[in-house]
Parts: sequence; C-alpha cells; structure tokens
Amino acid sequence: YPGLTREADRPLAQRYALKANVWLAIFGWVGNYWYTHYFYSVLGAAYTMPAHRVNGVPWCMFFATHFYFCFYHVLSNCALRFIATGYAPGPRRAALRAAA
Repeated sequence: YPGLTREADRPLAQRYALKANVWLAIFGWVGNYWYTHYFYSVLGAAYTMPAHRVNGVPWCMFFATHFYFCFYHVLSNCALRFIATGYAPGPRRAALRAAA
C-alpha cells in the first residue's frame, strides 16, 4: 500500500514501511528465539498447542509476534503524530513527547 503511505515514488529500499517491517521481523525473531524460550524456561511454562517448534517456541508464534508488533508500532506512531499535531510547540508538547 505505498499509495497510502505516500511512498509510491520512493525505491523499495528507501520506504519507511519496509524498513519498519524488517526491523520488527528481526526484533520478533530474536525475542522469540532467545527471550521467550528463556522466559518460559525460568517459569517452567510450556506452549501446549501441537506445532513444529523452533527452540521450544511454536513457529506460528513468530508470525503472530510480527503482526502484533506491527499493531503496536501503528498505535505508537498514531500517538506521536497526535502529540506533534495536536499540541502547540512548548513545554507541554515536549513533556508528552518525552513520555511517549
């Protein structure tokens, strides 16, 4: 949807949407591969669904992580845009932006 993001005239490698998705995929993979496995090992918990696993984590969770991280990313961008456009420049906007 490059028309929606106004990036249709940019090459693929320069599009913000592609860079954000690549970063989220890398972050999600690392998080699922190392941190989720470690977290569940410490807690003694386990996934109970029948699935193929990568380091003890069902492979479908890698995809699920990507789409909910994308959702979080969209929400945070909406909040930052609301702060940037909804408040006049000044200490209040700076404080909100620092808190976000």
